[in-house]
Amino acid sequence: MFSKSILYLVIMLTIISSCISDRTVKNSPDDIIAQAQDYYDRKKFNEAIELLEIILQDDSLNYEAIYLRAGCNFFLKKYDDTIQDLLIVAEAGYREYDANYNIGNTYWILAEYSNAVKYFKKALILEPNNQEVKDFIEVLEEAVEIFEDPKNIY
Repeated sequence: MFSKSILYLVIMLTIISSCISDRTVKNSPDDIIAQAQDYYDRKKFNEAIELLEIILQDDSLNYEAIYLRAGCNFFLKKYDDTIQDLLIVAEAGYREYDANYNIGNTYWILAEYSNAVKYFKKALILEPNNQEVKDFIEVLEEAVEIFEDPKNIY
């Protein structure tokens, strides 16, 4: 009977040990980002942000986590937070084109057309043949003239 108890104890310790090591692997930054991306893809933006905050507590300059958090904030309509995160990412040179493009897009939504032009032009420098960005700039420059030019205020 004593040997069965020891065998049972060894088996339980082995199972518990494997569960603990599995949990550790699942909590690596890459795995947390993958899980946050899964939440993002399923439009569970708040849950994704909660996971990303875990990473950012330990590594405040994890640009991949910051970029993904910006995307979540965008869809939650937290545009100031979106811009703040994207500026961090762009200034670090991480996904610089995407960050500047998305800053421009966010400013466009906010009807801050001159700021939108500024960041679309930064994106265009990085991808000079991008016709979509050229078209956006053209439209937004007209919007600046109409809506932001002091001469057009009545």
